[in-house]
Amino acid sequence: MTSSEYFLSRKNMVSKVIYENQICVKKCFSSNTSFEKEVWVYENVRNEAVNIPKLMKQYPDQKCTIIEYIDGELLLDVLDSYETRNDIKGSKNLLIELIEWVISFNSMDILVKSNLKQTDVNFRNFIISNGELYGFDFESVESVKSYSIIEHVLATYLLYDPKYSKHKKQVVNSIIFDDFLKNKNEACLNIKKEEMKISGRRELFRT
Repeated sequence: MTSSEYFLSRKNMVSKVIYENQICVKKCFSSNTSFEKEVWVYENVRNEAVNIPKLMKQYPDQKCTIIEYIDGELLLDVLDSYETRNDIKGSKNLLIELIEWVISFNSMDILVKSNLKQTDVNFRNFIISNGELYGFDFESVESVKSYSIIEHVLATYLLYDPKYSKHKKQVVNSIIFDDFLKNKNEACLNIKKEEMKISGRRELFRT
């Protein structure tokens, strides 16, 4: 099994490989905890409500997994293309689709019973393939008491370059004020709180 291409990852080694005559993705983790958490998700999440790749093979002694390769465009790249064209509707619809994906994922019985949620929504961990949204990278799944999914996604979006652009602000305001969020003032406050959490987490990784 030979790696032909490496993908950007802050913590792990991720590469494209050939496994059993098909293109797959090999991911080797920096910690056992992250490896075990992600394998648990792949082994337990079997639900048509969300699209995720298949787990093809795991190597516990190496802390590595082999997962199905999904050919498509990164969510972040698609949103960037919408911003370049100033396509407010396209950006808004895609963000709502992402929000609905995360809500569906976190609402699955196995995660609810285990009190686990996907709390770190990295837009590079989602792919658009044949019009369908696929999510991957589940090592950030964790136990939390409360979590504002919508506000977290919107805050994450605002912090991607170019940060707080006119386009991004229009998209976020459109979602907030189109009755997607009932309490507008509370939503804006929660978005600010999420921005601070995300910025703090990113600074931690830089040190």
